[in-house]
Amino acid sequence: MPYPCLLNLVRLVGGTMVKHIVSPMQLTGRGAIHVPARVCSAYEEAISALNDLQSNAAVLEKARREKSSNAHKNILATAKWLEKLNISVGDLDELNIIHVSGTKGKGSTCAFTESILRHHGLKTGFYSSPHLIAARERIRINGEPLSKQTFASYFWDVYTKLQKKDGKEEEMPTYFKFLTVMAFYVFLHEKVDVAVIEVGVGGLYDCTNVIRKPTVVGVTSLGFDHIGVLGDSIEKIALQKAGIFKPNIPAFTVPQIEGALPVLHQRALEIGCSLHVVPPMETYEWSTYPVELGIPGAVQSINASLALQLTKMWLNQRSKYEKQLPIPDGTGKTPSLPADMENGYHFTPPLAIPFKVTSLFANGLQQCVWPGRFQVLKRGSTTYYLDGAHTGESMEACIRWFKEECANEEKRTRGSVFRVLLFNCTGERKAETLLAPLTNKCFDLAVFCPNKVFITKDCASDQSNFTVDPQQEMHQCEVNMKVWCHMLSSIREEKIAANPSTSEYHSSSIHANIDMDCVIFPCILDALCWLSQGRETTFQSELCEFKHIVPPAKLMEASQLQILVTGSLHLVGGVLAVIDPEISCQSKCVVNGV
Repeated sequence: MPYPCLLNLVRLVGGTMVKHIVSPMQLTGRGAIHVPARVCSAYEEAISALNDLQSNAAVLEKARREKSSNAHKNILATAKWLEKLNISVGDLDELNIIHVSGTKGKGSTCAFTESILRHHGLKTGFYSSPHLIAARERIRINGEPLSKQTFASYFWDVYTKLQKKDGKEEEMPTYFKFLTVMAFYVFLHEKVDVAVIEVGVGGLYDCTNVIRKPTVVGVTSLGFDHIGVLGDSIEKIALQKAGIFKPNIPAFTVPQIEGALPVLHQRALEIGCSLHVVPPMETYEWSTYPVELGIPGAVQSINASLALQLTKMWLNQRSKYEKQLPIPDGTGKTPSLPADMENGYHFTPPLAIPFKVTSLFANGLQQCVWPGRFQVLKRGSTTYYLDGAHTGESMEACIRWFKEECANEEKRTRGSVFRVLLFNCTGERKAETLLAPLTNKCFDLAVFCPNKVFITKDCASDQSNFTVDPQQEMHQCEVNMKVWCHMLSSIREEKIAANPSTSEYHSSSIHANIDMDCVIFPCILDALCWLSQGRETTFQSELCEFKHIVPPAKLMEASQLQILVTGSLHLVGGVLAVIDPEISCQSKCVVNGV
């Protein structure tokens, strides 16, 4: 049922927040939105069945409370589901896996890694999460998402085998666990040369950690995320991320924030694997090849270096493993921090050796495609800047990139520019942390909405998330908006206090956003329709009639519209589902070195 309040229009007037509530009937006269009956394709039927594996909000909350006591069962359960597909844990060794954990940059590192190996002529499998537009993006062959037909075929093959045993229907794995098992099934049947596997959450108890014998593992930059599951200190989080380390399997990581490296190094020593920190990109021998990355953003440099080390080691080690390693025993015992860590003693892992970068490595980095991260999409007079930053550090990097990109675009264009922030953050992430870096960037408008494309969720849609309560979604948007307005008000008061004589006569110049609008919409499509104001004709429909909401004059008069979409990768995916539904931004570059 749609949330009763569809839109809140908020204006800062003299530092005071004034809210106007507009009812659904005032907005469009449409009342509830009904999804018309239609014939579902095999793919849509598969997505509908997959969405049924999502847990509701109450079940998820219960699972979070019991996470610490039941986490160790995750890997055993995954192994059990694999066995029902006639796949043993040992069979996964054939995939020559590269396993990657971390807080930030996991997906980008895996994308670089897959691209490099594909350029070396190898058939690649790549499993990642979450998806942006379609669930089939999570499982890729040679860098391409499975086609709808292929996804549906493999899905029902796996689903049918897991659903029944001895003529009886069995309890099914949850959404992420099902896709993990399906990915292994697909990669084995497709006979890939290498599988790049991105950890879901954490590492130690993540269901992807059913892998017992990867070829090489990597840990990207660590930070504070999922603290309710992984722990409330960087040391505890690092311990979880190091859970993918395996005996005698080489591991690489990047320079880390204080407290993380000693834990990673100590854990590597305890397990019996080598751990090296990757060097800066400029230390590699690039010959005549330019250092160009297919994924923009300065922070991608260290992810690319990690990918270089992972792929170089994989190419060197792929045929050297013969010794059988023990299967995780599932005892559930979490390793404790070593005593000397508590006493302040710090280990420093050695630095990995940079090497000569050949054309295959260079082209793999340059032609890598990974949407939703530092991505720019131009649609007529509207430019979308998309980055799924969801930690404080990631947001700092996002805003630096956004500022540079906007400056470059404004050099190429003429006329006035209207700048919009489209934001959402969910879960246990703090809006204060993510919004703080954005307050001084002179946005003309801040728009908040849930991570859903339509008001009504379609059970056959890739974008539908049934794990969250609709009212809670809107409540979170209101919280985000209030935090934003409070921050702007505080900045204004500080500037007035610092220079009262200026504020007396020039209060309008104290802060560019002093009477800025903040708008909450119930879904992404409504937000984009209203912002478009006729610029995007494909958005026009009966769902986009906001006649009672007078847009800012600057928005109507602007020659260029710049929209930064950030705070959640799911929000970014929802926007892409509207402006690029066919996933054209994920076009392939090279398959098998061709």
